[in-house]
Amino acid sequence: MKLDNKYFYPFIAICGVLTLIAIVFGSIRYSDRQEMRFRENVRTLETEHLTFPEINLEDSVRVSSFQGDPILIHFWATWSGKSLRLQEWLYELHSDYPGMTVISAAIRDDQQMIQAYIDEHDYPWKWVVGTELYQSLRVPGVPSVILLDRNGELVNIVIGDDQEQIFQLIRTAYEEEQ
Repeated sequence: MKLDNKYFYPFIAICGVLTLIAIVFGSIRYSDRQEMRFRENVRTLETEHLTFPEINLEDSVRVSSFQGDPILIHFWATWSGKSLRLQEWLYELHSDYPGMTVISAAIRDDQQMIQAYIDEHDYPWKWVVGTELYQSLRVPGVPSVILLDRNGELVNIVIGDDQEQIFQLIRTAYEEEQ
């Protein structure tokens, strides 16, 4: 069967539109599955045993040592502008919630760039290496945040830099404890 020339361009256009729809639908579905898998992995996380190596120190940070305060684990990287803006916003927010412990988990990044960033910013965070946990939880992207309550129990997660959503989670974590 031969395609008549007058139908060739409409046929190619229809094929292109159908391909685009398949790509968009597949991407959305893949992204949703990644987020669902991440949420499941975080739910099974045993926070009482969760330990991070500190950046440039021979010590480690154990999450359970901060129980009594809400704990925010922030996965970030120096190459992610959204991560850096979220760090600044968390610093501003921290004055309203001084009891909150922020564990800033750097992922997939150059050690010298991380150290330069830490040296430039006087944030009261626990600076840790987070790549191993990031990979084991299959976090879909940076920045991502895991918020634990005062007992080390999962409150929720946020993928991305949605400051309003993060603020609501932090506020909820503080209100539930009062």
